[in-house]
Amino acid sequence: MKTSVKSMKRKKITIKDKKSIKESISKDLRNTVDPITIHQSEWINFEPFNPVKTYHCFLGCDIAMNNNGFCVLYVQFDPTAPDFFRIISFKSVRISINKDYDFGGDIEKFVKLNKIIVNNLNSLPNHPRFSQRMHDNIFMKYNAIAREGGAYGSPGRLYDLGRNVGIFDYYLYGESFIERKNYYILPPMSIKKFCLGKGNIKKDTGYLLEIYKKFNIEFQNDDEADGFLIAFMAANIYGVRNSLIDIKNLEQTKKNVLIRSKDGEPHYFDESI
Repeated sequence: MKTSVKSMKRKKITIKDKKSIKESISKDLRNTVDPITIHQSEWINFEPFNPVKTYHCFLGCDIAMNNNGFCVLYVQFDPTAPDFFRIISFKSVRISINKDYDFGGDIEKFVKLNKIIVNNLNSLPNHPRFSQRMHDNIFMKYNAIAREGGAYGSPGRLYDLGRNVGIFDYYLYGESFIERKNYYILPPMSIKKFCLGKGNIKKDTGYLLEIYKKFNIEFQNDDEADGFLIAFMAANIYGVRNSLIDIKNLEQTKKNVLIRSKDGEPHYFDESI
């Protein structure tokens, strides 16, 4: 049986079909790229390690929609030190989200994203001098973990950001991997006021300079700098709560941040301290 060319009707490709094909190709391409990009600094050592000393480790987390900053900070509590502890070593980590990767829709995106972030944090190498002391689980490595809380980012994305950090919180302590008392959510202005003396410092070109003047540490971007400040404040909170720092000896500005709330920020300690 012969079929004439005239009897064969070609299917007309509509604009909707073209759009569907384009989206399918785009999705396939997105699945070939890495979901995140990780940049790690080397371990920055301030003082030599002493095997007879006791050290504590803290993780500072600056969670955002695109670029996330983290800091692993080792300190030795010492009442004779200027800040009542000595910074021994730290490592900065920046995890950037690849916008071209297809995470799926809505909640699925945040679940996948935070699982990837936590897994990568969990696989970070320990400081070589502590490799025999640390556990394999992220929740067992640190004496305390802290993240920036409060309202930040553009107003239109606060809803998504809230869901994002909520899932991050769940991975860290929702399944009792870490005690709630050792997981701190710190308001942005409190972090800057505690660490830099002023809560209204803008994140412009002078922000990193202020941090350099205070700590003599040069950071490449705001995300890594934020992670360090969060870890630094976490070390202070942990020190006071565990009687490693006497809060009465802190500067008045720092004491005010930790003890009382002026703008609806949460209390960290009782007024009686």
